[in-house]
Formats: sequence, structure tokens, C-alpha cells
Amino acid sequence: MKLINYADIYTDLFYLKNQKLMVRVAKFEDVPDNYLDADSFLASRWGLVFLDSDFNKVGEMELTPDRFNGRNIFGDHEGIWISTDHPENPDMSEDFLRFRLITVKQ
Repeated sequence: MKLINYADIYTDLFYLKNQKLMVRVAKFEDVPDNYLDADSFLASRWGLVFLDSDFNKVGEMELTPDRFNGRNIFGDHEGIWISTDHPENPDMSEDFLRFRLITVKQ
């Protein structure tokens, strides 16, 4: 089964205490070149939107398609960590969780 979104959607919202930021996970619109071709593969396009404590947008970043899991994000003294355990990521391992550090300049 293939899910196609013809509009941007927002999923999770995370509060990162160390960064004093909120992160909103966004899935960008997926529109195939030929919407009648049911066998075409569409890479998931995701991004992160950063908000301050007053919910003002202070930044955003687009993630490499099919390489990150936006449902697993946390922050610590080093920065913001996002999971790289996406089912289409060839480096994914079922044995343990992997995360990548991202830094956000404020």
C-alpha cells in the first residue's frame, strides 16, 4: 500500500528543554509526476520546524529523504539528536537504535 499526501502535514511536537526550543515534525507534500502510476516509488520528504517558547518559528531544516525517523528526537547538552532508523535507510539495524547529532544556530 502506498500513501500519497497532496498537502503538507505536521505530526509530532517535541519540547527540548536544553535548547529551549520546540521541534515540530513536518511531512511535505508528495505528488508523483504521474499520479496514475501506482507502482512508482516516492521517497518520504520530512523536515523539522523549530519554535521558541512563544511558538514563533525560528528556523527549519529539510531532512534527507528516507534517512531519518522524525518520531524519535531528543535534546541534551550536545545538541539535538534524531533517529536514523528509517525503514528505507540501508544502514538501519534492528539490533539497536542509531541517532545523528544536528546542531541549530540560534
